[in-house]
Amino acid sequence: MKAQSIIDYIWSIAPNPPFADENFFELGDGRTDVRAVGVAWWITSDMLDDFARKSITLGLTHERVIYDLPEKYDWGIVPRTAELEVNRRIPTLAARHGIAIHRFHSNIDLADWGMPRALFDQLGWSGYPTDWSRGVPVVTHPPLTLAKLIAHVQDRLRLPFVRYDGELARTVSRIAVPWGGLCQWWTGAACAAPLGFDVVIGGDIIDGVVRLAREQGWAVIDAMHHATEMPAMQRLAGKLRARFPELDVHYYENSMPWAVA
Repeated sequence: MKAQSIIDYIWSIAPNPPFADENFFELGDGRTDVRAVGVAWWITSDMLDDFARKSITLGLTHERVIYDLPEKYDWGIVPRTAELEVNRRIPTLAARHGIAIHRFHSNIDLADWGMPRALFDQLGWSGYPTDWSRGVPVVTHPPLTLAKLIAHVQDRLRLPFVRYDGELARTVSRIAVPWGGLCQWWTGAACAAPLGFDVVIGGDIIDGVVRLAREQGWAVIDAMHHATEMPAMQRLAGKLRARFPELDVHYYENSMPWAVA
């Protein structure tokens, strides 16, 4: 089987949005003969080594595998993308083992089974009323304290720790979920602001989002970028197994990148 057959199937269940330009083969192409498939939220060098051991020749990633750099950066002098050691090592590994890697990013975010929908399933919230009208969903949860909500998120997403801001005894019920990297700026949370909510749950939450939340009267829970998006990639792996039962499809989890001292 050629890689393009698998890629075309994914396009059929997760169409490419008109604005997207980041969903493409980062390495290799659709002519690659597929012996097995590896699916991960973020494919890394150690995964590529394991791909080779398992004869995986097609990798599907949500985040980039090449750490691309702009030509101009006002805060310093950046090297060229190809000058970073990792950006030489990963293509070399892939080429050596005949591995093609396709990135599926925004189309998986927006698919009706994708990032936020899979996250809600993981959290057990799919049956709760949810307003999707602003793009960033707001779910109405049975009232509970912020402390209990944090514990639930930590347990369901298997997080070793959770950053938060807010009074632990506060009772909350309306939860905005700018998943993944949408809290790298405050725009994602602001999208849902007209709907009214008590808590922001997202990933990659910057200080400015917390400052905005305090001004707005919102509590904040950082559920991490990887943890809020991996459930959809696991779901994608399941869809591939169902569609291509003759293929070995391996799902790889990305672990928490942080430790605390």
